[in-house]
Amino acid sequence: MRAWAGVLGVALLAAPTVGCGGSGGSSAPTMWLGAMRHFRVVGTIMGESIDININGSAATDTMQLWCEREYQVPNDASGNPDYAAGHNAEIRIRAPVTINGQARLLDFGLKRHNYQADAPGTVVPVIPRDDANSPCGLNSCTNDNMWLSWTWRNPVDDSVTYKSAAQSGSFTLGEYVGTPDSGGLLIPPNTGDIGGFATGQWSATESISASFDANCTTNQIDNSY
Repeated sequence: MRAWAGVLGVALLAAPTVGCGGSGGSSAPTMWLGAMRHFRVVGTIMGESIDININGSAATDTMQLWCEREYQVPNDASGNPDYAAGHNAEIRIRAPVTINGQARLLDFGLKRHNYQADAPGTVVPVIPRDDANSPCGLNSCTNDNMWLSWTWRNPVDDSVTYKSAAQSGSFTLGEYVGTPDSGGLLIPPNTGDIGGFATGQWSATESISASFDANCTTNQIDNSY
């Protein structure tokens, strides 16, 4: 895997304010808002209006906004992890927010695609989730498509209270920053960041538009699919 810090040049966020649900104060993003840490999401999910705007010092605080990387790593003939044959398979953007007076943990999942192999500006189509036909699995990762997931979690115990996959949309990579460790694949925890622009359509009345750039804190390996 490459070690690079590519960036797609776009406009930066202008205001260092923070809004967490219902009071973002500006229109929905139509492009990646740049490498300054931020999370801007506007739309409707589960009948609720979503308007989240995290930027400024809040966006650099990894207790308020962070990303998690997930990898798949097969074993070699001796049963040891073969990092050279592995790949990134998921990105999760997470943030505690308040929606309609209720504290929640947002888990925005970009799934089943090797984002670490993409160049800035790469556009990936979102397809409906079909667990029997994943676009990126342990032994086969086409890297042509992806799934997009919106999850509400309980901020106390991380349990899922709502989860649904988009039926269509796209993701444009802004940047995927980080240097893999000596194994050549995993970027060390608490280093690197990921940014981009995503759209998702869940139904005729449910859709979102999101721009983000977040510091990455953890890695996970999941070979179960």
